[in-house]
Amino acid sequence: MERFINLSKEKYKLIGGALIALILFMGVMIYSSKAYANEEYWDIKIDGKTIAYVSSESEGEEVIDGVKNAYVVEGAKVESISLDKKLESTRHKFKNEKSPKIESPEDVIKKILKGVKGEQKYTVKEGDTAWDIAYANNLSYDEFVEINKGDGFDPDTILPGDKIVISKMVPYVNVTTKQTFSAKEMVEPEVEYVEDSSMYKGEAKVKEEGKAGSKVVNYSQTSVNNAISDKTVLKEKVTKEATKTVVIKGTKERSDSASSATSTVYGSGRGGSIASAARSMVGAHMDCVSLASSALARAGISFRGWPEQFLGLGSRVPGGVGAAQPGDILVYRYTNGANGGAHYDHVAVYVGGGMAVHGGWRGNSVVLASAYIGSGISVVRP
Repeated sequence: MERFINLSKEKYKLIGGALIALILFMGVMIYSSKAYANEEYWDIKIDGKTIAYVSSESEGEEVIDGVKNAYVVEGAKVESISLDKKLESTRHKFKNEKSPKIESPEDVIKKILKGVKGEQKYTVKEGDTAWDIAYANNLSYDEFVEINKGDGFDPDTILPGDKIVISKMVPYVNVTTKQTFSAKEMVEPEVEYVEDSSMYKGEAKVKEEGKAGSKVVNYSQTSVNNAISDKTVLKEKVTKEATKTVVIKGTKERSDSASSATSTVYGSGRGGSIASAARSMVGAHMDCVSLASSALARAGISFRGWPEQFLGLGSRVPGGVGAAQPGDILVYRYTNGANGGAHYDHVAVYVGGGMAVHGGWRGNSVVLASAYIGSGISVVRP
């Protein structure tokens, strides 16, 4: 009997131990389940649709601030920023769900600004050139032409009102930024022409080469994403006066006997072919890059690129425009908008006598004008 009682006690001990173990196991499972259920993430939503996840509320706020300030000029005073869609960061609890892919705030900002596949279009304004539009939208000229090819598209004949593609990606949101800021800019030398009856018409030479000055300009600017929709000068202050360039130009009529003098103005050989080709396009409508590339092509040189890329086309000629020969390519660092663009880069074809053929001139025209329209001029001989 005593033995039976002892066995019963052992049996109850085992059962009790098992129950305790089971209770502890269930407790661990319930705790783990609760801990998992309370794991927090933050949804990044655009018009109520989740497009990404971040790990905390502060990271969600960082994404929103990053998108809003993406197009603010350094040091600018922001007047207003607006989004065309609702961008928000909301708390989300995942209960017994697979954890989502968490992204860094930097990656989410890039994702929103880059957007999704779809065409983004731009309406051409007065004075726009294909090169200007490509430059403003971070496209190479060839990329710009490629995404617009078809339907008879010709980058050299775009007109105000034309709608052209500037991106194959559409941002998730459009950010309109209005801001004021200051910028230091070059003041280009004025060009003064002095007539000389001892020189033939079409001939010119520099008597005094001017020097650029500088100024501080205060702007009010409105942009939609990376494209400037309005830019107004509020005030400007000259910090260094520019000195003017004095160019002597001929007024003497040419005779048949003087025809040989034209070679000094229009050149001979390959340089002459380039200069002659450029002159033949005066009056056409094309930007500066197209003008220079077309003139080179007629001389058997295939080349196209940004103005600064023309610096690698051939050998640099020391001495500036004064040492240039007809057919040389002039690459301008600053033109102060004389070529009609919002940027400060330009390329032209030198034809002699201090003159050059410029494309993209004040409304996409090709003109014969002074070579001294800007500063920081490099001379490249193809």
